[in-house]
Amino acid sequence: MKRLFIDRVAEASRFTKKDTEIILNEFFRQVRIYCREAPVESRFTLAGFISFRIKERIKTNARNPKTNEPITLPPAKLVKTKITESFFNYVNADVVPEDIVVDEDEYDDAIEDK
Repeated sequence: MKRLFIDRVAEASRFTKKDTEIILNEFFRQVRIYCREAPVESRFTLAGFISFRIKERIKTNARNPKTNEPITLPPAKLVKTKITESFFNYVNADVVPEDIVVDEDEYDDAIEDK
């Protein structure tokens, strides 16, 4: 699926596939770094796509579901995500905008690869 995504972005942007892969990998690396370094309770949004909220989990007592033994979960930073309303509406729209062309065969191949 990643390869299909890279191919589509490369074709739409006129960058080479290699350059597109480098750019996308760096983009996602920067999102991961930002989430790691962001203060607790901060939020940021990739407009029209997804929002991130940084939360903190306090030390918690829990049980291992397999063994039923008590365990302690250490404090941790959690990243909560939520798609934006505009992205939700786009994905669930009955009509695809004219600038989006879906190659049925390519889509079917991608689904079969799952």
